[in-house]
Amino acid sequence: MDQETQTVDKTGLDDSSLSELIKKTGEGDPAAFAALYDGTSRLLFGLILRITAERTPAEEILLDVYTRIRKESAFYDPESLLPLEWIITAARACAVAKLDATREGRKRNLAPPGDNGGKMTVSPAMQKHARASLDSLAPQQKEFLDWAFYTGLSPSEIAVRIGKPAGAVKTHTRIGMSKLYELFRPLYGRETGTEAAAGDKRSVHEKPTEEIRESAALFSLGVLTQHEAVSFESHLREGCPVCETEYRKFRHITAEIGFAACEADAPDYIRELILARIEREPSAAGPEDKETPARIQAAPVSKPILTPPPAKGAGVFPWVLAVLFAAAAGFIFYLYHSGQKDKEGLASEMAAAQTEIKNLETLLDKKENGPVELEEIVSVVSRPETRIFHMAGLDPAPTASGAIVWDVQQNRCLVFGYIPPVSGKKAYQLWFLTSSNKNIPSGLLEPDPAGRVYDWFPIPEDISSLTMAITLEPEGGSKTPTLPYYAIGRND
Repeated sequence: MDQETQTVDKTGLDDSSLSELIKKTGEGDPAAFAALYDGTSRLLFGLILRITAERTPAEEILLDVYTRIRKESAFYDPESLLPLEWIITAARACAVAKLDATREGRKRNLAPPGDNGGKMTVSPAMQKHARASLDSLAPQQKEFLDWAFYTGLSPSEIAVRIGKPAGAVKTHTRIGMSKLYELFRPLYGRETGTEAAAGDKRSVHEKPTEEIRESAALFSLGVLTQHEAVSFESHLREGCPVCETEYRKFRHITAEIGFAACEADAPDYIRELILARIEREPSAAGPEDKETPARIQAAPVSKPILTPPPAKGAGVFPWVLAVLFAAAAGFIFYLYHSGQKDKEGLASEMAAAQTEIKNLETLLDKKENGPVELEEIVSVVSRPETRIFHMAGLDPAPTASGAIVWDVQQNRCLVFGYIPPVSGKKAYQLWFLTSSNKNIPSGLLEPDPAGRVYDWFPIPEDISSLTMAITLEPEGGSKTPTLPYYAIGRND
């Protein structure tokens, strides 16, 4: 892969220094991570805020980004993307994936740019150049690029929101990306993407066409549909040097657009949380380890970068789960008050239910006071103010899943579902995450030997938006969360 020779510094820390910080972060050096966070977090937080338009999810994403950068920094390949391009790519991918995973996020529109008085402290030269380059584009080109970059929506989805033909969106996006490439190219000692290996496999192209450039531009932005993205990626793997060259050009430009985001003050608690973890676990994984984490790749949003973004429409699952749970509660209520109280009969009736519903039934059956629990949960979910939302497993426990029932009336919540059992002197702990940088410990989860969880927890006062996370702690619990998070659930 190509590495550009620069004629300007891209960060307050030059690329060599930033690469060294990433390397030392991968070796577990807390001072290096602190410098990396301090040197890049304002730009990343501003970028994420522009995508999410809300501070609380932006903080969650920033924590996730730096946690995983810390974990994956030992595997950073400077031949793939330049350091800050690599970090920007990761932040944008996580933020877009977060929006795709929620019902409200899928209804998103383009948020207005932030306003911090025009401060440019992370990479002044590149930030100024990126903003000037975008401002020089034709209005439609800039508008469509902003939509694609900051929302991750496909051209068809963008077209619906702004009332323009999808073909026009694609064309102006391609032209805008091509113009940006010409504007950014003088910053490099040589043209990007010119060293793609010659293809010697199946179908290859002899020269770039507008269609090829359009596909490469949209692929680098991560806004192709799932089918289109898979098709283009498969073609790249066949070894087409023309398409590979076009993609390499545009993947850098996609990252460079992020330099134009307005900076924002990043919360200090994220820095301190990760530094605390580094202090607890001074030895970091290295490239020689047999098991390596999923790496931040030089790839568009449609490919796995940190958290793999779901396919368009795949984020419906949390809300389907909530509906299924409510339906299951009504079904259980009917069975219970119809006199069908024996457990074998109930299990038989529920055999065709979805996995989460069946797990809940099994959990309830294991309780000595099963009928009481059944009546209690039915009573809670039947109240109009009760909130139900999905709990999703993260990288350390991707198979974890479940739901959280917020009993607003009694100010408590039920956590149920599955999380992998732990052995040794470890325990899962539940946390309430607040926008005021305060993480409130709630209690320890007690999964059964099969990993099933069914526990009630009190909710702290003055919490209107419920965000909960699960960490792995010493068996007695901890006063501060030990990252990474194993699962997270949120309700706005």
